Amino acid sequence: MNTFTTVAEDDWEHLTDEWQSPSGTPDVQALARRVRRRTQWMRVLVFLEVVFTTAAVIALGFAARTANSWDAWLVVGGLTVFTVVMGVFTIRNRRGTWRAAGNTLKDYRALEALRNQRVVRAALFVQRLAAVTIPLLGVLAWYRTRTSGPWSISVLSCLAAIVYLLVWTAGARVVQRRYRNAPQSD
Repeated sequence: MNTFTTVAEDDWEHLTDEWQSPSGTPDVQALARRVRRRTQWMRVLVFLEVVFTTAAVIALGFAARTANSWDAWLVVGGLTVFTVVMGVFTIRNRRGTWRAAGNTLKDYRALEALRNQRVVRAALFVQRLAAVTIPLLGVLAWYRTRTSGPWSISVLSCLAAIVYLLVWTAGARVVQRRYRNAPQSD
């Protein structure tokens, strides 16, 4: 056994490991703080989603009650179904993304990658769901303008629901663009 070769191989492995590692020493505490901040932001976002969605459903329900027509109730029912589908997807999509499995750098990086993957998945889901729902509401609004005039409560309800979905879709596109190139889990 040649001692020189063993030392050289050890040096080579050390240099290879150093070359392949990210530049600088990763700061586990900084990453942990970033994960905690993002967890707090996720909690605020959940609260805002619930408030915004509840306000939209209540406003459309009030509009449907005052209109007292089947198509206004159809819009409210459709938005309620949309909200339930989004809620179920959101709960399933956020499962496992609230805290890291441990306190190591690998655990925090895995959580960040999983969160990035789930954000992109949620943005794509919102866009697909809105792509199905918006045309249906557009057809209903067009039908109601022909039968009850352009400013009826049911037409305004359809337009409000379309604006609601367009806001969610625009937000989803911004999020998707932001996280498209972020590290993601497999």
